[in-house]
Amino acid sequence: MLSGTKRPHDMTRAEATEQFNEFIESLEWRIEYAKSIVKSSGIVETGDHREFVRAVGEWLVSVGELGTIPVEPNPKFGLPGAVLDLSFPTQSLCCWMALLFAEHLMDEVDGVHWTLCTDNKRNIYYHKPMLVREGSTAQLEPVNIVMNFLRGRLHKDRKPKTLDEFWLLWKEWLQAST
Repeated sequence: MLSGTKRPHDMTRAEATEQFNEFIESLEWRIEYAKSIVKSSGIVETGDHREFVRAVGEWLVSVGELGTIPVEPNPKFGLPGAVLDLSFPTQSLCCWMALLFAEHLMDEVDGVHWTLCTDNKRNIYYHKPMLVREGSTAQLEPVNIVMNFLRGRLHKDRKPKTLDEFWLLWKEWLQAST
């Protein structure tokens, strides 16, 4: 989080709006930083959005790690107190790469922009930054897309996808939905 220690879901609308505004104000340097991470890893932006997203995804697979993540035990959901999930450094890296995923979607699809999810508290993305398109009901949260892609690949999904396949699905959905 940019400020404070509350989860977005527990924030007031004013607190969430302030945090969202801080996010938007910091977006330019965050994207530049994310670009510097991939550039230092040998990935070059060629102007082909899909190919760049694919390269970033494959790089994430090569450096991503699973780790034992502590969770609050919950017998109802079968959570024993720890789960095998993306390590914390890998989760952080996914957050940075999600910004590039989003930037390339915004470059490719007209009218896509960031907004604060202010639906109702039952929405899992309540008070989180979302990508939306003017006149569309489509909403997407890039961090979850990138993390779920990587989870599938690191857990050896039977039908592995590349990150650009996810990117293309979301691009088509944003373009088609109204």
